[in-house]
Amino acid sequence: MRRESERPATYEDFLRTALELRCAARSALERPRLGELARTYRTDVAELLAGETYPVRFADEKSGRLVESNHPSGTPVTMRELVANTQHLRMLLGNWSGNSGDWDRNLPYLTLHCGGCDRIVLLDGLHRVAWLASKEETTQALLVVELSGLRWRREAPEVGAICGCR
Repeated sequence: MRRESERPATYEDFLRTALELRCAARSALERPRLGELARTYRTDVAELLAGETYPVRFADEKSGRLVESNHPSGTPVTMRELVANTQHLRMLLGNWSGNSGDWDRNLPYLTLHCGGCDRIVLLDGLHRVAWLASKEETTQALLVVELSGLRWRREAPEVGAICGCR
């Protein structure tokens, strides 16, 4: 994925951003066991959707619903798959308070990245990315605050199920 204007950051910067965004993802406090690197960069919605980027919500193929990552029949789906599925998109954005488009476009997006499989978990910003994609605003610039590394715990919520390094 293209990472423009990449700058080093610290784990404290990442954690502060998670707290400021009130990130509710269970993986927000996870840390890689090797090669930890925090950074900020700019990308756009199209780049995020083109890569192996996963939301913290999983799909339940039996019911067609989006479920929490710890749901027994939940399976990871990419952001690209999620926004292409009109039922999932409707469920996700249906009651979202930002549906009018009246939200701060400068809010950062919070991600975890595995340096081994190059997969990204979008911890905060799921609704915003889905809304932008649904409105075909794929050139919208995004400021990403990311924690990258190797050897994420397999038991870790979201990131443990999404990481392809086995």
